Amino acid sequence: MNYQKFYGKKFMIPNHVFLTAILFFSGLLVTIQAQDVTVSGTVTAASDGMPLPGVSIVNVNEAGVGTQTDFDGNYTLTVSDGNTSLRFSYVGFISKEIALNNQTSLNVTLEDDVASLDEVVVVGYGTQKKATVTGAVTAVKGAVLEASPTISVSNSLAGRLPGVVIIQTSGEPGNDESTISIRGTNTLGNNEPLVVIDGIPDRDGGIGRLNGIDIANISVLKDASAAIYGARAANGAIIVTTKQGTAGKPTISYNADFGMNQPTRIPELSNSLEYFSIRNEDAIFNSNIPAAQWGNALSAFESTGSYTIPGTTEVVGANFQPDQVAGHRTSADPWLYPNTDWFADTFKEWAAQSRHNLSISGGSERIKYYSSIGYS
Repeated sequence: MNYQKFYGKKFMIPNHVFLTAILFFSGLLVTIQAQDVTVSGTVTAASDGMPLPGVSIVNVNEAGVGTQTDFDGNYTLTVSDGNTSLRFSYVGFISKEIALNNQTSLNVTLEDDVASLDEVVVVGYGTQKKATVTGAVTAVKGAVLEASPTISVSNSLAGRLPGVVIIQTSGEPGNDESTISIRGTNTLGNNEPLVVIDGIPDRDGGIGRLNGIDIANISVLKDASAAIYGARAANGAIIVTTKQGTAGKPTISYNADFGMNQPTRIPELSNSLEYFSIRNEDAIFNSNIPAAQWGNALSAFESTGSYTIPGTTEVVGANFQPDQVAGHRTSADPWLYPNTDWFADTFKEWAAQSRHNLSISGGSERIKYYSSIGYS
């Protein structure tokens, strides 16, 4: 028993009552601490102080919790933990992550992402800074393609360019290139875009003949942006710029990567004897033989290769005769009665893959060179 003083008098409080009170107040304290916190504020640009509409605001520590700023740059967001962090991101500005620290009012300024706006993209027969491009143009740098372990450059573009659909229909070595389409089907015939490599359109082999490490950047021209190439670019244009040499001493570069491939699923196939039994049972199931006689019919198939339905003249024949089944059971003549697992003979459970690339570049102010060789 616990004794508690109350105005100089002692009262006995049972242990279970005392513990229940402690648990009640502890739970109440946790409930108070876990109350939702509503934070609001304004997001502005650091360069001119103007409000930014459409800024994405997400709770870093709680998936699916986020909002956007309105036309005046204001936002309101309710989070379940006042000690979480919020991430503010907007196109053309550097993303910022700020710890909330139980604040209910948080104003944020975002810095211009000057580096991305100054990035140069290839447009037709010239180049422009990304900040001045008004047409539908997307680009990807060669460094991004180098990080992809795929053999074909067309497969490396999957998911990297908005509006560009990449479909790989085959994994056959040497024939695993993807089909490329820009914004779906545009013409009744061939829907592939025009590929221009270093200013030369429709080079033999196209983009599939290039080594990803030799590419400096790829730009995709959509709609009217590709009009400079005329009707040949009715489905858009893909502009590929390969790496060029730079003035200075010769620079030798070697890149290599190794990997292991495994089929997503390896099926367990029936052997020849199991296959014959399944096919003979299939002949019984698809016939007029009553279900009560299926066992007798299967025994007849194994002995004579046929079964006559009692009370009728109907004869049901086996798909495979007893001598064929016996030949596969004994495996005495593997040429006449083969038992080959073609999947196991064709595919390995694990297969090694490696790529090696060696390049040399350099030159003077008048003559520059870049040469490379690759092996996969």
